Amino acid sequence: MEKAKVTAKWIKESYNKRLSVGYCAMQFLLRYEEPVYYTCGSSGWYSDNYYFHKYDLLISTGYNPVSGTIKTDCNLIEQYEKQARAIVESSGWDTESSNRRHEEMSTLLDKFLQEVTK
Repeated sequence: MEKAKVTAKWIKESYNKRLSVGYCAMQFLLRYEEPVYYTCGSSGWYSDNYYFHKYDLLISTGYNPVSGTIKTDCNLIEQYEKQARAIVESSGWDTESSNRRHEEMSTLLDKFLQEVTK
């Protein structure tokens, strides 16, 4: 699915629950997810935006992410990101290992989303 170009204003008007994180702050945790939107401006790309329907949550990440409405401790993001990196870097690149990594990452991301939306 191709991501759509939208404005930060449109995202703010469309999504009440938003988490804003800096560029690469969640690069491993979001590795297997596809952004649905992106924002840009006169200086180029600003952010990729991921929507998680189950939690009605949008995560905006980039050089200039859309402002968030949910406050999350940076240490919490770093903790989950460290675990996600370990999953990505685990040994074996065959199909079975890849499927296992994808399942482990989905479980970890779900735990993270539960924690930030509680």
